[in-house]
Amino acid sequence: MYKNLSEINQIWVLNKRDRDRLLALEMDYWRRSNGTSRLEHVRNEQIRQDMKVDKTIIDIIETKRLLWYGHLERMEETRWPQKIWKWTLQRKRKRGRPTRTWFQEIQDAMTTRDLRQGD
Repeated sequence: MYKNLSEINQIWVLNKRDRDRLLALEMDYWRRSNGTSRLEHVRNEQIRQDMKVDKTIIDIIETKRLLWYGHLERMEETRWPQKIWKWTLQRKRKRGRPTRTWFQEIQDAMTTRDLRQGD
């Protein structure tokens, strides 16, 4: 389960709704694996403890994002992923709140883990 979800989601920009849905999907998986029903009112922390799981799917996705970002930063300027990373689209921005970017997600993950640009 982790491999499929984390490979797909490491390039997505997750909003709160997406994060909540991924966590709900993960807990549904762990509940079924543990053999407990939601009607039993067992807390998520207890199920994670019973299944010996210490990281959530969001933690795994953030770790994979940081690994890819580190690889991207070390990459040569002539490679396509690096060219696409540096490229900016020249267009007029839509109305409303600015969309959250992948780099903002990386910066947030780095600040929560006390990492700096060169680490």
